[in-house]
Amino acid sequence: MILHISNNKKIYKYDINSDELKYICDVDFGDITQKGMNYIVYDGWIFYSKYLPCGEDNKTKGEIYKMMSDGTNKQKIYNGFGQYLKIKDNFLYFMSYKDDMLVRINLNGGDVKKYNGTVVEIGNDMIGDFVFYKDKIIYKSVETLSQINIDGTNNKLFNEELVFNRILLYDNKLLCTGYGIGVSKIICFDLDTNIKKELNMGNHDNIIFDAIINENGIFVYENGKLNKYDYSFNNAKKINIENFSETQMLFINNDKLFFLDDNSNLKNISLINSKTISYTYKK
Repeated sequence: MILHISNNKKIYKYDINSDELKYICDVDFGDITQKGMNYIVYDGWIFYSKYLPCGEDNKTKGEIYKMMSDGTNKQKIYNGFGQYLKIKDNFLYFMSYKDDMLVRINLNGGDVKKYNGTVVEIGNDMIGDFVFYKDKIIYKSVETLSQINIDGTNNKLFNEELVFNRILLYDNKLLCTGYGIGVSKIICFDLDTNIKKELNMGNHDNIIFDAIINENGIFVYENGKLNKYDYSFNNAKKINIENFSETQMLFINNDKLFFLDDNSNLKNISLINSKTISYTYKK
């Protein structure tokens, strides 16, 4: 497994087999803090979005580039800032600030397709993460979860129960975190059977929580506590960890939870003895 991480306008590669974090190259993301949403590494190329603020018109100002993973052969492929860059079937998908919708281009910037009706912005706040499932795109729209066919047809509501923070896909399971009226929830949708299971987290004003999903079940972080559930949120198993403060959980491997801290530093913590390992970013 290979994981790419950005830190201080540099991109690093973590190889889980060698347990090494290596520098790849510098990237100019412009004036933006959420860099993890704005790039993807694919087939020896880095595709990334650069944000160029310029007053009231800032949402239209930005550019998407690609360059080889050694930093050479930089090319601009789209005029406009995009977030949540993802690649499927040799097309680059992203949420476009300029267009206020999901956009698809080929890997050279041509064959532009705009998914009309996929409104993904409130004011200047981008809210539109998305995942692919079979021939569909499931995406966060304005305070709802919606879906559209990859060919652009059949745009419709998927779920309107929560304002969603994070959506993750494992196999046929869609895991969503978010909040409703006075309560935070985690919902697991079985996309093949349309069965929905949920876990109430309590008052969303008094809770910090996150969740990830893998072949072993659902791992839920809540105010310093970590619990493991099956896909129906039954059979809860408490995992004892200490001194754990995270920004985003990434994955679990060999009883180690990998996560990013408040400064986007990569760390892992043992689920057995709470020992924490920090990885050093070196150029």
